[in-house]
Amino acid sequence: MGFFIRDLHRQIQDLHIEATGKLNSLTVYRGQGMMKNEFEKMKKSKGGLLSLNSFLSTSTDQQVSLSFAHHALENPQVVGILFEMQIDSTVSSTPFAFLGTTSYFSDKEKEVLFSMNTIFRIGTMGKIEDRLWRVTLVLTSDNDQQLKDLTEHIREETSGSTGWHRLGRLMITMSEFSQAEKVYNALLDLSSSDDCQEVSDLYHQLGFIHKENGDLGNALSYYQKALELQEKSSDPSYSSLTTTYINIGEAHREKGDYSTALNFYEKALEIQKKTLPPNHISLATTFNCMGLVHRDNGDHSKALVFYEKTLEIQKNALPANHPSLATTFNCIGAVYDSMGDYINALSFYKRTLEIQQTSLPSNHPSFAATYNNIGAIHDSMGDSWTALGFYKKTLEIELKSLPANHPSLGTTYNNMAMAFEGLEQYQSAVECAERAVDIGLEALGPSNAQVKRYESYLNRISRHV
Repeated sequence: MGFFIRDLHRQIQDLHIEATGKLNSLTVYRGQGMMKNEFEKMKKSKGGLLSLNSFLSTSTDQQVSLSFAHHALENPQVVGILFEMQIDSTVSSTPFAFLGTTSYFSDKEKEVLFSMNTIFRIGTMGKIEDRLWRVTLVLTSDNDQQLKDLTEHIREETSGSTGWHRLGRLMITMSEFSQAEKVYNALLDLSSSDDCQEVSDLYHQLGFIHKENGDLGNALSYYQKALELQEKSSDPSYSSLTTTYINIGEAHREKGDYSTALNFYEKALEIQKKTLPPNHISLATTFNCMGLVHRDNGDHSKALVFYEKTLEIQKNALPANHPSLATTFNCIGAVYDSMGDYINALSFYKRTLEIQQTSLPSNHPSFAATYNNIGAIHDSMGDSWTALGFYKKTLEIELKSLPANHPSLGTTYNNMAMAFEGLEQYQSAVECAERAVDIGLEALGPSNAQVKRYESYLNRISRHV
């Protein structure tokens, strides 16, 4: 399959080179269906980037493409889209080819085929008729700065010394943690015990995977193994030490041990201030973590100070739609939420969601957290119906992306129970509260304070049934 893809790409490149100079600009069309929820996301992304990750078949004949869009309407869950794509070969080297008689369909479809990973900027949108829309796309130029910035950050986030390392990083970025764990365990089996840096890096990645899966005990165990190797090294990597300190701090924060967490963050910050410029993006990560500790510990004013430091660095260093900005907006929203300032909280949560919708796949776990936060705001404002809708979105993603006993599922079921209670649907409230208790007992144990709160709530709400 890989050989076929490479060969097709080269053929398109050859045909593109042959046609270079003959036509500098053209308009092509593509008709297709799109699920309603995906189309709603695209409508909110006007002006943003759209990446098409397979070979893209288009036509210079609008009517041919329109017929495909009409055909898609046979599925009632789909919106028909007529993409109108504007191409300027003088500013873009993206390869495409006029197939003409080369195509299986001869010249009937007037086909123009683009190679993989073609990226467009989303332009205007207009309704043609019920469930049928025209969307204008403009092929990005080779000098598109936003695309350059985003590509560079993605490249950095999925870097690695070998293809297997890069695959592991990519699986983590995509939240495919079970696959990432398999990759890193395989690398650990193949590694030499004498290569302290390699082994510590693998321990660190395995620790991160366990933390993301809610297994804080194993996460701390792997982090501690990584730290021991790093501290014994005759030539320690300060960036690796810093990362390990931060992640150990994060695991302790999630366990509720705020003083230990803050101690590790301060160790990381001390190294960073000695080795990095004051506006380095890594400092933003540490400031954000320290803000989290102060927020969780109830010191909202200190939390906002650290989040503002984070945001100042990120705005100067990252593209406007980078996921890290979404994380910071979310954290600021959480502080306002804790302060009872629901209007500001909702504003920041919505800014979080807007970035996520343009930069993450629709089933990414980060959406679950944002939907949960927005639901909680509506719940606090007395709108149980809207809250329940967002909690259900949260649950849908978590059931697909998390282990069945993950603590976050317990939180979501408990939140849904309270929303059902607000709607006086007590039987549904009890069922959700029971699921929260079951998950909490399995994941956290009977002595955990959160589990005790779940049980207390279940006892109270059961009296209504």
